[in-house]
Amino acid sequence: RLAEYVSPSGLGTYHQTRNQLHGANFSSRLSPWLANGCLSARTVYWAAKEYERVHGSKQGRFDHVAKFVFELEWRDYFRLYCTHFGRRVFFPGGPAQVKHTWIRDAEAETGWKEGRTGVPLVDALMRELAYTG
Repeated sequence: RLAEYVSPSGLGTYHQTRNQLHGANFSSRLSPWLANGCLSARTVYWAAKEYERVHGSKQGRFDHVAKFVFELEWRDYFRLYCTHFGRRVFFPGGPAQVKHTWIRDAEAETGWKEGRTGVPLVDALMRELAYTG
């Protein structure tokens, strides 16, 4: 998958396509291999840098390789953050124990569950989740 993705139609469009939901190269789809240790972040980094050497990084105003590498680093930062703080990451208030006043709104929660928030992306994803399970 890495060799397929590190191409003009994959990594070469990363900054523009990274948040899309459907498509052959809307995402690198490397997460499962990175998460299970089958592929190292270092290997991915050097593949991206080789792509940059051959094809360049910037296309117009988008620096695809820099954005991809930034998010690869971001991914590792949060992996290490979660390793350090463990289950405290999931506690109310997180590791810093920040206090929040939560307000329950049954109508808003129902609208969210049914895909009726008024935010098109959220609504589409919630309706897809309800449909596909």
